[in-house]
Amino acid sequence: MDELAGHVATWGAGTLVLTALVFGFFPVFAVNLLARVYPKGHPRRAELVAELHDVPRRERLIWVAEQLATVLFDGVPERVRARRRGASAERERREFEELTAVEQMERLRNLIARLRSFGSDDLMSEEIVGITAEKTRVSGEIVQVHVRAHRRPGFEPPPEWPSIGAVPAGSWYRPAYSPRLLHRAPRPAAFVKPGGSA
Repeated sequence: MDELAGHVATWGAGTLVLTALVFGFFPVFAVNLLARVYPKGHPRRAELVAELHDVPRRERLIWVAEQLATVLFDGVPERVRARRRGASAERERREFEELTAVEQMERLRNLIARLRSFGSDDLMSEEIVGITAEKTRVSGEIVQVHVRAHRRPGFEPPPEWPSIGAVPAGSWYRPAYSPRLLHRAPRPAAFVKPGGSA
């Protein structure tokens, strides 16, 4: 026993703390650390802490060491696999978003061409400075698209165009369209021809 005490006395503080953690002098703290090696949502995280309370105090030293071995062979590879799955899923989601955005911009170009065809040439060339589009990322794959028609200051629209008439000169008219509905978007009242037909 004196020999063992002599060996322990030669250890540094770091070695003593590590040994205490591994062999269960602070079993709850050690098990919580071991549980964190498993990925989030893994059932073993909760099971480890629950099992500790069922282990008798005299057996906790060996039990914590066994759990360390289990975590090294099961928990670490599981965490690596979970990270790889997450990175792969994130890459696929980004690729899908980019593909969706390309399709949405193509639909938007078609919509702008339709909007230009609704008004007369005089309207488009003189009163409306331009029609532009802007993309706003809302969340995930949903990209909200705003179509803007800017009109010249001083332009007084006829009363048949209430949506532009309500907008002060020099400002923007912004109907927002869902990208899924761009191919069947309703015609804005601002672009109704003076004769009343769209």
